[in-house]
Amino acid sequence: MYKVVLVDDEPSIREGLAELLDWESLGYRIAGSAASGKEALGLNAQIRPELMIVDIRMPGMDGMELIRELKKEDAGVRVLVLSGYADFNYARQAIALGVDNYLLKPVDEDELADNLCAIKRALDEREAQREAEKRTKEERLSERLETMLSEAPASAETWAAEMASWGEADAGFRVVLIDIDADGGETALVRRQICERLKASYEKTGAGIVFGAGASIGLLLADSVLRDSARRRLTASLRDWGELAGCRVFAAAGEGVTDAAGIPLSFAAAKLRAQHRFFYDGADFIDDETARRLPSPEAVAFEPDLLQRQAERLYLAVCTGSEARVAPIVEEIGDLMLGAGEGEDSLKARFVQLLTRLLEKLSARQPGAGSAPTLLESKLLAIHRACGYQTMLAQISGLLVEAIRLTDDGGGERQIRKMTQLIDAHYKDNLKLEKLAEAFNYNSAYLGKLFKSVTGDSFNTYLDKVRIAKAKQLLQTGLKVYEAAEQVGYPNPDYFHGKFRKYEGLSPGAYRSQFESS
Repeated sequence: MYKVVLVDDEPSIREGLAELLDWESLGYRIAGSAASGKEALGLNAQIRPELMIVDIRMPGMDGMELIRELKKEDAGVRVLVLSGYADFNYARQAIALGVDNYLLKPVDEDELADNLCAIKRALDEREAQREAEKRTKEERLSERLETMLSEAPASAETWAAEMASWGEADAGFRVVLIDIDADGGETALVRRQICERLKASYEKTGAGIVFGAGASIGLLLADSVLRDSARRRLTASLRDWGELAGCRVFAAAGEGVTDAAGIPLSFAAAKLRAQHRFFYDGADFIDDETARRLPSPEAVAFEPDLLQRQAERLYLAVCTGSEARVAPIVEEIGDLMLGAGEGEDSLKARFVQLLTRLLEKLSARQPGAGSAPTLLESKLLAIHRACGYQTMLAQISGLLVEAIRLTDDGGGERQIRKMTQLIDAHYKDNLKLEKLAEAFNYNSAYLGKLFKSVTGDSFNTYLDKVRIAKAKQLLQTGLKVYEAAEQVGYPNPDYFHGKFRKYEGLSPGAYRSQFESS
């Protein structure tokens, strides 16, 4: 709506004009009225109307003097003259002063409406021109950037032509993408606020261009701008703006490029870094200096068997109380998953699944560990909420060290008891003293001597005795010899036969026959 001030020394004329037309339907509203030229000048300074409808003959300052003063103060104000005098001299002066028309009283309603429509068209054109002039070259470039980055790739020549007018075009380019972690509808509001602040900090100084990039805010900077103190200032500003809005603001910068044709490459790099924020440990600002391990872009096929072997090593480390070995094995498992191209969600899910099984096995087979899974359940859930890769690995290692301590009985012969418990639980596996020595972080020869001094048997003898005892139980149930041999860890029946005779003085078949005949 355009503002109108009615100026006439007769109140009835002013009131009649106000009631004569439906002003709003014509695009106007009556913003004020004045009984003299001097009063009208005061309203002009106060209201800044787009249109004044002015009488010619008024006491004191007449209409002509008013128009002259108005044009001095605001050359753009439109003036429509209404006069009861058909004096050509008045009309000529008014036209010379740049009024829109000179109408005689009593004014014809249709004629006045036609004039108002013509003036509105002129005002509309002027407003459109002003809006166009307000748009800076950065704003126009902002629209072009958004369009060119979202559409099919443009040629190098097109990029060069588009960016040639930017003052920093010779300093190289770097794209920064800014994301906001806010609740629901607050995101849109915070996004607008940060856009305005970025424009004030960068566009108005010519140092950058703010543009839309999907859900992100894009910021194109001269490559030389994002260095040292300027980087720290931007990081601090984003953090402060986020705290002010009660949310967290993240930024990811692409690589610097030397020419405009490289802008899409910098944009793609920033986008990839933003998508993989978890692997940068949730850093607030990711750029070339924030190097972290990422999932392999050329992912190899996932090997479940290899993961299973690593999981077994981890289980042995926990069972043997080797706290120092836990973190390196967890790191290796993480590297295995990264190499297979696992993303954040699938990587977390695999780790939680692995840990759940490990703790269940620990609870079922390790005396004293029954409470461990329950006590550590909340920490398993926390892994899903981890904001960064290294943070998650530290949480996993900490959880397993806690599991070790929850199952530690603290006795002087603890390590050997752990070994015998492990043999009792895993006698059917391919257990080797060297493998256990690695898990316990011992020299294998020393561990063998320590084991014999505590148990009275060598490691292999103790393992054989456990296996033969288990085999006897199976044979008593009527299981065939080769089946019992396989189930206790002797895949070769002949080897099993020899071991059984050595410890029991008769063959496994003969032992089985004793129970069949009875």
